[in-house]
Amino acid sequence: MCRLFGLIAPRPVKITFPLLDAAESLRRQSLSNPDGWGVGYYAGGHAVVRKQPEAAHGSPGFSRVAEHARSHLFVAHVRLRTAGGVNLANTHPFSTGGWILAQNGGIGGAWHKRIKAEIGWGRIAGKTSGEHLLYWLHARAGHLRGAARDAAIVAAVRELIADPASIGSANFVLATGDQLYAFRFSPPQGNPRSLFYLRRVPPPAEAMRGVDESLGGIPRTPAVLVASEQVTGPDEPWLPVANGCLLIARRDLSLDLERIAAA
Repeated sequence: MCRLFGLIAPRPVKITFPLLDAAESLRRQSLSNPDGWGVGYYAGGHAVVRKQPEAAHGSPGFSRVAEHARSHLFVAHVRLRTAGGVNLANTHPFSTGGWILAQNGGIGGAWHKRIKAEIGWGRIAGKTSGEHLLYWLHARAGHLRGAARDAAIVAAVRELIADPASIGSANFVLATGDQLYAFRFSPPQGNPRSLFYLRRVPPPAEAMRGVDESLGGIPRTPAVLVASEQVTGPDEPWLPVANGCLLIARRDLSLDLERIAAA
């Protein structure tokens, strides 16, 4: 099963620690998820996606991105193939209209056909549910901002899981340039997929004097993190995203948890 990671912070940071050095880093997780890696972030106001259909633990490209990318908002993914070949078209995350999304699980062929019929059959290049979800959510909410966009995404996700018969699981992490959304859903007949979040508040000013405020050097930089695994270990207060909940996190580190479906 694929593994997800997302982060939003008040200021640009590096994510060397969770991607390379943490106890459950994405590099370590790629040992059992070897079918591709990808990192999406924002630079100069534009969405950037770096990815390759190869194992992150043996990829110089993955290490370079983890060591050098700096942004206020990240989405990262290591893949274990379930649908579609091991190639660039099926490697997460995906990007359109300044949005970036990575997904874990599958929403089923019926939803794939429905989404293509709604947004146009020629727009989706690969076979993964993540790409389908991104284009569909962007069509529903990409023209909106603020509370109106939140409401449109909530409504779309509620529609998605209203008839969950074909869904294996629908975990995803979505970045919209200014906010981070994370959803966890596994129906009774599906395969459970974990998702956790961590909200780090700024430490007292005196504790940060002389400290390099980057996730590459200090693993406790203020941020909201979401991940399939508790990447920084049990000494931090990670909490599970409840099944059927959508997390909405902002750059000021405020967050909401919207209940979409019963647990």
